[in-house]
Amino acid sequence: MAFKRNMGLVILMTIFPIVLTLIFGGVNSGGGKQTLPIVNEDNSVYSRRLIDEIKKSNSYRIKEVDSEEAERLVREQDVFFALVVPQGFKEAIEEGKEGSLIIARSVETLDIYGLQGVLNSAVRKIVIQSNIVNKGVEILNKYKKKEDAAERFYQLVESKWEEQRPITVRAKVLGEDNNKKINSTTSISAGFLLFFSMYPILFLVGDILEDKKLLIWDRLMISPVSKIEIYAANLIFAFTIGMAQMLVLVLLNKIIFKITWTENVIGFVLLLGVFAFTVIGLGLFLTSFLKTSQQLSSVAPIVLTSTSMLGGLMWPIEIITNKFLLLLARFTPQFWAMDAMKKLITYNAPTQDILFPIMVLLLMGIILMGVGLQITEGK
Repeated sequence: MAFKRNMGLVILMTIFPIVLTLIFGGVNSGGGKQTLPIVNEDNSVYSRRLIDEIKKSNSYRIKEVDSEEAERLVREQDVFFALVVPQGFKEAIEEGKEGSLIIARSVETLDIYGLQGVLNSAVRKIVIQSNIVNKGVEILNKYKKKEDAAERFYQLVESKWEEQRPITVRAKVLGEDNNKKINSTTSISAGFLLFFSMYPILFLVGDILEDKKLLIWDRLMISPVSKIEIYAANLIFAFTIGMAQMLVLVLLNKIIFKITWTENVIGFVLLLGVFAFTVIGLGLFLTSFLKTSQQLSSVAPIVLTSTSMLGGLMWPIEIITNKFLLLLARFTPQFWAMDAMKKLITYNAPTQDILFPIMVLLLMGIILMGVGLQITEGK
């Protein structure tokens, strides 16, 4: 009976994440390389080398423009961001500094972190090469003058750079797949997976309110079945449907968007299961304060949407800089679920590395469920 009442909601909440991922994922990915407008105000040999290094990364379609055109593209959101190489970049490099670059952006997107990584790598390479060339020319000039010594040194350093870099740092996080990185589509899919799975679970638990309205609950209370068995049947059913929906979404995202979630399947399923349990606890907690399913229909979207925004399901939690909001985020189950999800997707983290967020989720679920049952039984 409960499933029949909520079947439409379950189907809708399974379709919605896929459609929205197609829309937002498509916008972010653009079907290929992103266009990166570059304003070269410095117009020096070093700014040209920086642009060449960005081209070598094969991550962007470079479009050199003036400042007015870059401002227009960003303002009209034809691009997510533009790069400005300001005057003084050449002097900073020659002094052995990394210089400053300006990224003008229209919206906050995960892709900006990828651009920052490309720029950091490119600038460091240019600084190191510049230092090597300058020292080499300085030594050479002590013995013999050469008009094109600097350019020859640069060509030599560039040709040998990939063969044997002067400094190589290798770092590996336990359980990390070095070739794997989270992209915007994967991040969006993960957020929508958690967000939209909460609705069916919450409303299936909330069917207790509908049963009370129809006096079904009263008849169950006088039946030979114990209260524990009645609650358990309702909650296990909500858990089963919620897990089924999440697993279907995982498979659909894998098939449609070619998303490789993680190699740690056990940890991934464990996380989804504990998250479903916590949402069940949240459902019991909310229903303990409400009298009708209509009230739940009004309250649930407000609670789920606000906590999901705060917990990092709608956008990267990194863009929140307010310390108070970050503190509040830690009191939402979405924050801990997304934290563990990122570790699994980005690093293929082993199960022991996500035990802390899982234990926090479990504790939240137990507290919410205990308080909810206590209030319900006390009425």
